Amino acid sequence: MLRKGLFPDEKEVFMIKVSTTDLVEYSDGHSTWNEEEKRSGELVLTEDKIIFLLATGRLKSGRERHYTIGFDAIDGIREESKGISLGSLMGKINLIIAASNEEKSRQFVFSCSTDDCQQFIHKTKKLLKMGESSKDFDRRVIHLIKPKQEASLGEISKDPELLRTLSIHFDRDATSEEVLQILRNIVSELIVDGELDGVLENDTYISNAKLARKTVQYHVTIDFTSLFSQLKNKGIVLQKIECPSCKGELALPEDGSSIICKFCNSTVHATDIFEKFKALL
Repeated sequence: MLRKGLFPDEKEVFMIKVSTTDLVEYSDGHSTWNEEEKRSGELVLTEDKIIFLLATGRLKSGRERHYTIGFDAIDGIREESKGISLGSLMGKINLIIAASNEEKSRQFVFSCSTDDCQQFIHKTKKLLKMGESSKDFDRRVIHLIKPKQEASLGEISKDPELLRTLSIHFDRDATSEEVLQILRNIVSELIVDGELDGVLENDTYISNAKLARKTVQYHVTIDFTSLFSQLKNKGIVLQKIECPSCKGELALPEDGSSIICKFCNSTVHATDIFEKFKALL
């Protein structure tokens, strides 16, 4: 069930109960002032951010998003002893998250149990490391594929550097099928994003430049003899062909790469007929 305060696309990884001290602005109608106020709630770790959900209402059963810290903004995360205090005697410790953006840097300080703090830090650092390894993985895939006109994902999946990167995600050696599936997804995304200029066919990357050369080659070399031979190998036997211009039925030419339509005198090229059947070849 989705936790109160989270959006549907935010996948919860880990949650701990915390308290924090904020400066809260008050006003009596004549003047305003700031006072420190202790607030409690939940610190939620998702796949790409940390969210502090403030407990609201008399029974503290409501949840309100108070802080959202994206992974890209995190400069560091650590634990810090509270010193000799009532909190430390009760097993409490400070969880400190340093974050910054273009405008300012800030430290978020949360009080929680020592065990919760250590688990939260461990899981956050692991996700941060996975995020960096994902970027490294993408860069390595581009490096291996982009200079090539054609590349087999099966061969690329054996690259030692890619396998080392993936081991971070799986906490083990990934199986060959897991590597292939990740490669399929990543290459498809890189093509959509324009990082790779080509297509993915049967676990093989083919550049658009090579596809263009293949098309030119068909136009240059195809003739009626080779076309009919390729169709016959696919179990297709033609009796007549149709003129693309007037739709008139023409007898099959014995050879050559073009004929003249006897109905409209237009030239019918072998490539015109090839275009109708190339999906089958």
